[in-house]
Amino acid sequence: MRVAVIGAGPAGLLFSLLAKRRYPSWRIEVAEQNPEGATYGFGVVFSEGALAFLERDEPQLSNILQAAMERWPIQRIVHRDERVDIDGNGFSAIGRLAL
Repeated sequence: MRVAVIGAGPAGLLFSLLAKRRYPSWRIEVAEQNPEGATYGFGVVFSEGALAFLERDEPQLSNILQAAMERWPIQRIVHRDERVDIDGNGFSAIGRLAL
């Protein structure tokens, strides 16, 4: 099986890693339009649920990422000087180049 992955962003790279581990005989090629080290956007945010999936499917990668992430337990939305805190959904983030 030959697989072409268009885009070396977080989703494309994780898919490629997981697919190759599950199907070692597959030939997986990743195409990226930008030069190495160039990125657009500031960071990638993971919910607690997303991190749980990553921990289940790729625990070693999960441990490396979580050690480098910033975490916050709530979201605070401010609109017209009114603050609303949303808790119960923790989040973690990492800069795109660090990722």
